[in-house]
Amino acid sequence: MKRLFVTFAATLTYALFVSVNTWGQTLLLEENFNYPAGDSLTAHGWTAHSGSTTNPITANNGGLTYAGYANSGINNAALVDNNGEDDNRTFTSQTSGTIYYSFLVKVDSV
Repeated sequence: MKRLFVTFAATLTYALFVSVNTWGQTLLLEENFNYPAGDSLTAHGWTAHSGSTTNPITANNGGLTYAGYANSGINNAALVDNNGEDDNRTFTSQTSGTIYYSFLVKVDSV
């Protein structure tokens, strides 16, 4: 469950800053998971903060799709298993103003 939340949060963060950028504001973070399928996120700027090297979060083969979503079907997505590594990625702090975000998440099982 914790790993699902981390991926959900990462995807949320990516979409959050893509939406901010579309209105001409500063893009704080964009995450398209543009890595080779099977690569761990920690090999691409992410940091493991618990469960390091146990079932690492990896890029899957193919992104998520949703009709009408601007960034649908691009690059890959993060594949999160039930137990194991939790990852995070830092980004520029936003201390005022309004932040807009969007994200895609696909849950195969619970």
